[in-house]
Amino acid sequence: MLIKSSNESSPTYEDNIISARVTGIVALVTSIASLLIAVVALPSCALNLIANSLHRRDAYTYYLVGMSVADGLDLVIMVLTTLMELLVPKSSFAYNVTVVYISVGAATVVRRAAIVLNSLASVERFFTLIFPFKRSINILNQYPRLIIISVYGNVFLFHVSILLELSVTKIKEEVWAFTPSALRLENEQLFLVLQNVARGAAFYGPLIITLIINTALIVALKLHVYNQRDIRTTAGTGALQKETTNGGEQKGHVQRDRVTKTCRLVLALSFSFFVLALPRTLSSNVGSFLAGYSYFSRSRNLIYVVNAFASLPQYLTEPCLLLISCGLSTQFRKTVRSQLCCSCEQIVAMNFREREVISDLTDNVTLTTA
Repeated sequence: MLIKSSNESSPTYEDNIISARVTGIVALVTSIASLLIAVVALPSCALNLIANSLHRRDAYTYYLVGMSVADGLDLVIMVLTTLMELLVPKSSFAYNVTVVYISVGAATVVRRAAIVLNSLASVERFFTLIFPFKRSINILNQYPRLIIISVYGNVFLFHVSILLELSVTKIKEEVWAFTPSALRLENEQLFLVLQNVARGAAFYGPLIITLIINTALIVALKLHVYNQRDIRTTAGTGALQKETTNGGEQKGHVQRDRVTKTCRLVLALSFSFFVLALPRTLSSNVGSFLAGYSYFSRSRNLIYVVNAFASLPQYLTEPCLLLISCGLSTQFRKTVRSQLCCSCEQIVAMNFREREVISDLTDNVTLTTA
């Protein structure tokens, strides 16, 4: 998705690194690509939400649901902004308000909330694997819903400054553009500090934690499997184990086996989310390292192009998470299959009932005419 300011004719931006023609072509191509991806991503997000909601109510599923909610909101915002860009003039008040408060403000909040939840899902599985029988010390496992709500609330509070940085200004008659707000210009150092705090709390910190925890989780899984060589995962050896062990030992083996599988699942999901979200999050934060890299400089069109292409991989997050979950979780796969089959059966039954009603009405009309 490409965000373009209506202030293209301003002499401040005439000497752009990338021409307006190239930027316009990129805008059109990426907008169409984003809408095509959304056709697949939104149903995938819905399936992830439904399947995880009906899935085993472990703590990690709550974090996955929270991530899917954030991804779904991000997709809806992307579709809304893309349609506005294609259908509404860039100089209109509605378009610029959508860009400032929805595409920039709300989208940043939900994206970074998803990053934090992804990190928490990895941390929760790590502690569950290390301390499988000490649930009391794993706060993430005890209060997942409360933690998810607090994550969304805190991320929003950290990013209130984003909503105050830009303002929609009337340039001339019926021409609007988003520009730095007066509050931002008067308190530049304060906003810079708030930006860095928000990035550290909801971006840099979670990314570093995710990398460290995922690495530790890989090592812990290897050690766990090495120390539990008698764990069996196939149906045949599982049946043999059931015959040769007593009930308590069997229950312990099944519990450890399930923890291992869920840890592998969350590790795969977390790493995939990290890889797909990284280009967009990095492109959105390059300005903190390069002084001349901002929307209000000659790098403006370059930022549009980079952000447009960097945004596309993240929109594939939900389809990838759906495929990984179906591939690694038998229960998740069965849940998705049952939901799809039920939906198909309901559609077929509805069409059959409609045909019956139409047939009855036709018969009644024929009898009345006769």
